[in-house]
Amino acid sequence: MNIGMTTKYIAPKVSVIVNNFNKGKYIEECLNSIKVQTYGFKNLQLVIWDDNSTDDSYKIIQQWMLENSDFENVHLYRTGDAVGHYSPGILPLGVTRWLALNKCVGKYVAICDSDDVWVDSKLEKQIPLFGDDVGIVYSDCLFFKDSPKEGDDWEWLFHTFHDQYPMFEKDVFFNLLTKYNFMPASTLVFNRLFLKSSIKTPTHYTSGEDYDWCLRVSQHFKSMCYHDGLVYYRIVDDSLTHNSRKSTRATWFEIDCALSVYNEFKYKFNRIQKLKFYQHLCLLYCKLIWKQFVRERIF
Repeated sequence: MNIGMTTKYIAPKVSVIVNNFNKGKYIEECLNSIKVQTYGFKNLQLVIWDDNSTDDSYKIIQQWMLENSDFENVHLYRTGDAVGHYSPGILPLGVTRWLALNKCVGKYVAICDSDDVWVDSKLEKQIPLFGDDVGIVYSDCLFFKDSPKEGDDWEWLFHTFHDQYPMFEKDVFFNLLTKYNFMPASTLVFNRLFLKSSIKTPTHYTSGEDYDWCLRVSQHFKSMCYHDGLVYYRIVDDSLTHNSRKSTRATWFEIDCALSVYNEFKYKFNRIQKLKFYQHLCLLYCKLIWKQFVRERIF
């Protein structure tokens, strides 16, 4: 080898999954934030899955692709005929996310919800945190909502996701299972091979499918957190934060997911850990009952 020669660094390819349903108002802003990543859009594969939106989302995405033809590695899919026992034209997010995953070819897979926006240096800051045994890299995120006045800047909410849900750097899998999900979906980046080896089939969840993915990957592989906010999380009227019906359903899915994963891995837990899990499960059921009471306006 010649003295002084250096090996040129080749950035690993990252596949970015964007699932969309009726987010025509926000989808262009989301896609633009992915294209302008300082990581370099030539190092990205963008997989967009539209779940038969009934607004103008699909046309907006097609137009965006035409206007950004220099971003060549973009693939747009749309839910077609019924799959299995699901209704024609409508699939749970857990299914469409999984179908999109099967189209990914990058070494890493990132998720971005179609109404969220990435900080332009997000991937550049997260990808170096991957090591040989790291399955997930996530970060904090910043809450905002649209300004009431058209054309005004975003209205910032002065707290972050980890202000509300502090993260755990030790015993990640057990804390995810017995505390709460502290890995915001749009911040997630997975090692694709580790993810595929952990996720064998799609879930029926219409929300919280990212929680299932995080649980299963963190059971076998390390997780790393970039502590600053790298995603702008948009609060909208139909989000889980504002929609009581969706919030109630999300808690059901959280219970179902936690039980499913626990039953699969409970042989690894000691008595104290099992007790903590069932304590957490009781709290989730109480939370569910309270949400149902509030939704039905019993109180």
